[in-house]
Amino acid sequence: MIRRSALFAVVSLSACSFDATGLGESGSGTSSGASDGSSGSTAVGSTSTGASTSETGGATMTGGVGVCGDGAVDPGEECDAGASNGAGKACKGDCTLNVCGDGDRGPGEGCDDGNTVDGDGCSASCVGENCGDGKVDPGEECDDGNMVETDGCSNACTLPVCGDGIQQAGEECDDGGQNGAGAACKGDCTLNVCGDGDQGPGEGCDDGNLDPGDGCSAMCTLESCGDGKVQPGEECDDGNDVNDDKCTNLCKLPACGDGIKQPGEECDDGGQNGPGKACNAECALNVCGDGDPGPGEACDDGNDVNTDMCTNVCELAACGDGFVQPGEECDDGNNVDDDTCSNACVAGGKFVFVSSKEYSGNLGGLSGADDKCQALADAAALAGTWMAWLSTEADDVDGRFMAKSNQPYFLVTGVKVANSWADLTDGTLLAAINVYENGANAGGETGTWTNTNPDGTFKGDRHCSNWSSNAGGVSGYAGSRTATDVKWTDNNSASEGCNKTLRLYCVQQ
Repeated sequence: MIRRSALFAVVSLSACSFDATGLGESGSGTSSGASDGSSGSTAVGSTSTGASTSETGGATMTGGVGVCGDGAVDPGEECDAGASNGAGKACKGDCTLNVCGDGDRGPGEGCDDGNTVDGDGCSASCVGENCGDGKVDPGEECDDGNMVETDGCSNACTLPVCGDGIQQAGEECDDGGQNGAGAACKGDCTLNVCGDGDQGPGEGCDDGNLDPGDGCSAMCTLESCGDGKVQPGEECDDGNDVNDDKCTNLCKLPACGDGIKQPGEECDDGGQNGPGKACNAECALNVCGDGDPGPGEACDDGNDVNTDMCTNVCELAACGDGFVQPGEECDDGNNVDDDTCSNACVAGGKFVFVSSKEYSGNLGGLSGADDKCQALADAAALAGTWMAWLSTEADDVDGRFMAKSNQPYFLVTGVKVANSWADLTDGTLLAAINVYENGANAGGETGTWTNTNPDGTFKGDRHCSNWSSNAGGVSGYAGSRTATDVKWTDNNSASEGCNKTLRLYCVQQ
């Protein structure tokens, strides 16, 4: 990118030139009237002060000023994290800050659709929208942001109506699709009671009055039921008051839905039986996993898969439930934002471990040491590229490690070691690097091959012949995996014979 000031000079000088007084243009490309008698011409690409412009590797340098990607925030840049610039990073590839609404989902954002408009599935604060967020989105009749069904807006974001299965103020009952004639809850959401003229559950008859002696008692039972004789209108009459035998006290044959729990039935709520109820239409209890969302269940998909839209405890999938759902990078089920998984379910940070294996000083050079770290990480199913915290005079950690994270560094168990690369290399650690790649606590040998200062630079000339010798006559500098001060990498300048076996620190890139 050519800087604007240099570009202006090039265009101006190539298009025309001015006389010494600035009163006219010659079009010749030279400038006359110079005080020293020279032609006064100025070469394209040069300024009167001698500053020059040049292009190197596609980036323009003017007067020695830096470029985007050099790790220094220059004039006109909002940020510059060097090699850490890019998509999904805090600093984007053009050295502008990653902010909500730029279309690039950055750290801490649950979504970014390129705008700051609410109601389109991604809110103005880059949080995914859905029913219960307090905003009326497309397809919702209302959204009051709570989980109260009876306050004028249901948990499905619909307005209340008789027959929706939710008893609202002014309704005596509401059994949803079970409302109607002969049901416990009638079509107008009033209770079916004795004397209303509608024979409901538990009634042997209902003649619309409570007068005795007309064949239907004031209790809505047939006045002849129980005499041991099957009269007209009776299905049976066993002359007893036992409800759970072969004939009920209403002189009816037992059936699922009669409101009487019979042998073989798990439940029977009469007109309350049905989909979405505590007792279903088959007189079986509604339980999580049966595919029928019952009372207290937000969903029920009838499977045991936790990573779909409904979990195994019949709750809607959401960031923070501990299960990684589609669109989530991670989900640790907590509300701690600066651990390995943010509150927006975005993965963050890098990991470190101390090798479970010990090695002599002959590591096969730096590349051989890196290969050993990678093999251990792969065996433990740890993602990413891994390198050894190890230096030679020609190639130290600070130069070898290109991925210097601005996010925390953790043990593989999730314990934070440092808040960033700067914190990792300041001479102290938040926790010792004393956990193997498999998460087990390290034991045995505490020494680790390093030859590296706390700031990641090369320490000295004791490096087991560039980590290719296990001879006892040569030595290498080491650190201690139990330390959190500078000794973690530089154990008081201690060196060990290269024939001794020590461990390695392995760092995720």
